[in-house]
Amino acid sequence: TMLQYAEFKALAVSDPRIKEKMETDNEISRLTVLKSSWQSKRNSLQYDISKRYPHEIASTKKKIVKMTADLEAYRQNKPAEFQMVIDGRTHDERTKAAEHFMVRARKLGREVGDTLDMGSYAGFSVSLHRGMMSSIRIVLDGQRSYSTDMGESALGNITRIENLAEHIAGDLDVCQGELADLHRQLEAAKLESQKPFPNEEKLAQL
Repeated sequence: TMLQYAEFKALAVSDPRIKEKMETDNEISRLTVLKSSWQSKRNSLQYDISKRYPHEIASTKKKIVKMTADLEAYRQNKPAEFQMVIDGRTHDERTKAAEHFMVRARKLGREVGDTLDMGSYAGFSVSLHRGMMSSIRIVLDGQRSYSTDMGESALGNITRIENLAEHIAGDLDVCQGELADLHRQLEAAKLESQKPFPNEEKLAQL
């Protein structure tokens, strides 16, 4: 009870041995809480080291391999002058391709998840994907998929398709940067996990 605690506290003031024991018990309790937190963090680091980082590194490496292949294919297949195939018809004028693209797009189903093959550009297949709230995504498919929102401008959508392919090089650079960051984070986690509990010796002596 509060009264008993108050009496014990008063007794401790008059008896240094009891006071010292109380202080020791409090310090043990404090250090035990800190060690529990340290152990929890260490367990998390060990999971990251053995599972999370290796998985993310492997996944990112696969992305880089596929994006590298797509970039090489794009550079080989990119036409010197504009050329795009819409529903089997080859267009070498952006305005004609844009008009045909919008006409073809009307055939996309109204249900979420519906897709429509549109044609191809620079070696990539081009399709439309129906999303939530009547949204539509333009998707370029190679080894990987690259997508952007479809807009209301016919010519603008042709530009978006060209930009998707053109931006693969930049996307690849970003992905390679992410891989380097993952390796740095893995090494930092390994170093951190090897650090002992800083108050281990003090706790053992109490």
